[in-house]
Amino acid sequence: MFEHVGEDRLSTYFSRAWRLLKPGGVFLNHGIARTAFEKRSHGPSFSDIYVFSDSELVPLNISVHAAEESVFEVRDVESFREHDALTL
Repeated sequence: MFEHVGEDRLSTYFSRAWRLLKPGGVFLNHGIARTAFEKRSHGPSFSDIYVFSDSELVPLNISVHAAEESVFEVRDVESFREHDALTL
């Protein structure tokens, strides 16, 4: 569901996740991101309409920054982008 949070609500999302964790708890955020250099499309794609409608893919660096501003310590980041076609 992370793809549906949107850049404008990232700080609210991570702050709420932080408050819901028990002390010492661990939060795994799994989502699809776009790369920082990808341009946003000017019109809806097949994926926008049929796969991730009402979604906003945010660059990873912006998501990590929002998590850290919400007090999370980001310990690991993994990208499986090259496997997306196989998993879909």
